[in-house]
Amino acid sequence: MNRFSQSQPQRGFTLIEVLIALVVAAIALSALSRALGVSAQSQSYLEEKIVATWVAQNTLLQLQLEGAQGNFAERQILFGREWQVSREIENTELADFKKLRIDVRAVVNNQAADRVSSRLISVVGQP
Repeated sequence: MNRFSQSQPQRGFTLIEVLIALVVAAIALSALSRALGVSAQSQSYLEEKIVATWVAQNTLLQLQLEGAQGNFAERQILFGREWQVSREIENTELADFKKLRIDVRAVVNNQAADRVSSRLISVVGQP
């Protein structure tokens, strides 16, 4: 009697079971990859917003120390990134105070982005 002719229950997975397991694993890995991509994109966006806010706050502090006069736009570098900073000063109903608006945009490929990364509005006194 041949050892292959004995009837023993088969052990292991069928081809269909293996294919179904591979499909489930592919779907799970695809979802995980998408979640990691969204997380990385969100982190990059938050980093841009935080650094742009620091640029705006630094600009506000400089203007408060030097005295805010006139509108301007300039480029600054902070943490190895370039930023387009624009400032607008408007009169208020009180003669000794001005409304100051600072917009910060990221500079990519030597061009300022269309969207504002951070906007800071404050009231400053005139010396």
